[in-house]
Amino acid sequence: MATQSTFIGVDVAKDTLDLYALPTGSAAHYPHSTEGVQAAVAWIKGHAPTLVVLPACAPACRASLGAG
Repeated sequence: MATQSTFIGVDVAKDTLDLYALPTGSAAHYPHSTEGVQAAVAWIKGHAPTLVVLPACAPACRASLGAG
């Protein structure tokens, strides 16, 4: 049986981080703070995604999530 890929989209706003996983449809909302970023990273890792998609605001968005 083939393993289904998981994709996560992250919307990075000034005050919030909104995450959505496909194909499960699970979602999460965190404050854009040190604690919120840590929680978002843990949530992402918990889904073991194939790909995480961030808006084209790099490098600021990648740095905020520790992706450098």
